[in-house]
Amino acid sequence: MFLAYAQSWDDQLVFDLISDWPKSDQAFLQRAYGELVGLVSTVKEKDNWIRARDEIMASGTDNVKIGLAHSAVNMWSDEKLRQHACEILIALLKGASKELVAAVMDVFRVTDELTPDVSTVELLRALADAGTDMSAAPSDFVVDRLQALLPHKPELIAAIAEKLIDAWRDELGNIQTVTSTVAPQLTDLALTLHRLGGASRQSGVSIFEALIGIDAYGARQTLAEIDGRFGPRQDAVRRRHPWRRRPRSRHR
Repeated sequence: MFLAYAQSWDDQLVFDLISDWPKSDQAFLQRAYGELVGLVSTVKEKDNWIRARDEIMASGTDNVKIGLAHSAVNMWSDEKLRQHACEILIALLKGASKELVAAVMDVFRVTDELTPDVSTVELLRALADAGTDMSAAPSDFVVDRLQALLPHKPELIAAIAEKLIDAWRDELGNIQTVTSTVAPQLTDLALTLHRLGGASRQSGVSIFEALIGIDAYGARQTLAEIDGRFGPRQDAVRRRHPWRRRPRSRHR
């Protein structure tokens, strides 16, 4: 924190002091190096700091990259810095380890409210990519922030939600885990997508069926409540299409 302050009056001194940190065997120093490089390269845009940032993205260790991700995540809330932060996060996601992806996704926790601007959409698209490994995705605030973005970009949000369900498969049905507490939020997100209609309707059904399939906490209770509104129906039809009414016969 002191060095982050000191760079404002002598960034070259700071640069020299931390130059050996990437080679340290301490994860803390490696991550601190990434954070400082991310901060100064963005706010000052000096050549030596930008080269250091580019070297991190090209060949840095996971710990250094995680530090760089933390820096970009914490700059996201500043509209003047958001595009730079977005570019860093998207670059880091290419071929990222699950731990690095989790660090990038900390943006959902740090940012009070995501807006559907260009930067956010670009980040969502990178997260939805099939090559992005979400198997260590954090559960804090992610689903809440995604649902708040609807009705904007429902196809991207649905794709990310499906990846999260797959990542959290073993925990969503286990009430002893913290992750299980987001199962009702995922159910609400599925219902919201369903209500939007169009292609989003089927996405909502698919997400809800996935939650039922892994016995996610609260999903079956929601299904029972929905079924109760529509009256008794054939169980097989209910399980396959939980929100679809049968078409009324034209002949009485």
